[in-house]
Amino acid sequence: MLHNGSALGGHSMTVPIDYRGVTIPVDIGVQFVAPMLYPNVAAMLGLPEFQQRVGLTPFDVLEVACAFPRNPHTGAPRNWGNFPAYQHGPNFALYDADMAADAARFQDFIEAALFLGWGERTLADFFADPPIVLADQQRFVDFLVSPYMSIMNGYGSADLDQVTFGDVVPLFATIPGLPTPLAAFTKPGTGWARFDPGSSTWVQTMSDLAQRTLTADVRLGATVTAVWTDRETPGNPVHVVWTDAQGEHEETFDKVVLTTDMWTCAALLDNPHNAALWRELYASYIDPAQWPLLPGACYIHTDETILSPDLTEQLETLQFTAYYAPTRAAPGYDLARTFTTYILKNLLDDPAADGLYLTMYGDTAENTRMPDPASVLFSQTWTHGMWAASFMGGPKSSLHLAQGLGRFDYPGQRDTNVYFAGNNTTTDSEEGALDSAMAIANYAFGAKYPIPGAHPIAVAMFLIFYLDVMFPDAPLQHRLAAVRSLHQR
Repeated sequence: MLHNGSALGGHSMTVPIDYRGVTIPVDIGVQFVAPMLYPNVAAMLGLPEFQQRVGLTPFDVLEVACAFPRNPHTGAPRNWGNFPAYQHGPNFALYDADMAADAARFQDFIEAALFLGWGERTLADFFADPPIVLADQQRFVDFLVSPYMSIMNGYGSADLDQVTFGDVVPLFATIPGLPTPLAAFTKPGTGWARFDPGSSTWVQTMSDLAQRTLTADVRLGATVTAVWTDRETPGNPVHVVWTDAQGEHEETFDKVVLTTDMWTCAALLDNPHNAALWRELYASYIDPAQWPLLPGACYIHTDETILSPDLTEQLETLQFTAYYAPTRAAPGYDLARTFTTYILKNLLDDPAADGLYLTMYGDTAENTRMPDPASVLFSQTWTHGMWAASFMGGPKSSLHLAQGLGRFDYPGQRDTNVYFAGNNTTTDSEEGALDSAMAIANYAFGAKYPIPGAHPIAVAMFLIFYLDVMFPDAPLQHRLAAVRSLHQR
């Protein structure tokens, strides 16, 4: 494994912050997982070798606050939260009786959306011709729906024309027998959990087990710069070039799996050595123009002024802030310049983290309100995809044609010995990343499903990702053979 960081993790990365004489573990990517939606992650963490080192701590009070520019006509504050303390009084007048009623009606519609045939229809479809009566639809969309979708989909982006009710029902619906809804407009979300003591422990435990049982070689601080297949040599070996503290290196491998985002995969494969394969194959499936990925950035800092000056109570878990992005046009703020700040003392349930914040941005080039550089203790930028199930189509649905040959193949597939895993191939989540890794392990290397005794729901989700998302439309006999192979070395 070649990884350019100083520690494993990627978006599942925990940064130890020395703060007032105490070390605070701060996750810079994933903050929450829902065992209901992450069944393979939960099943893996239930194995004895993981229970000894990492676990999930329930987080059943996800309190969201939203802060906007003041009313340009009256100067009145415009804020709201999904918990009682932020739903009453002049500071939260935005959440008036009409707004509360609209939120309740929309929440009720979500509960029945799948039964009403709305599963594949988008939120934009709904608001273009709403099947329910809303007191103030535009205000509800601008100040409740869009901010919440921005928090869920990628900071600074709501994408109502792409998010379906099939995407939001698992998050916003009440599912009998389960701690739900995970998210809500009218009350705190429940059913979440946090990695204890941080998401990096999960990744590091997997790495340690791999190094112990497979004699795996993990090289940190190694930045890969080029990957290409040598089609002139029998077996089509794959060349990998990387740099580290000792300089530049080149080595050949039988097979290579790329787990970076697809924009980075394209940059690695589009090189002079690989020109023919890029032109004949990869340009059709992994060209960056085909992948609607998003920029992201996070800052761990101590700048309290990043919070809205009209919303400084710090009772919430996270604050969506549009206060510093005013415009004259409706809705009075620029969504691209909004950001979300996690109040770490509440998120971590640790008074020692009082005054410590994690602020997440979309495209920082759009933002004019950043933490004071003197307050920044850590920062990170990245590229990421969308969490929603509806984003499993598009380029993901044809990526199998760019995968190297494996357990089964497709007409026109090439013997490149290069494979793609990671959450870009499924959904942008820990569950998607894990399931895609297990799928490639079976497809390319013949590895069995590695979680003995997993709940049937976990196995079913893995098979959906494997055989319906990553490798769709394979002949039935090949799909059955793949399922049988999951129990064989």
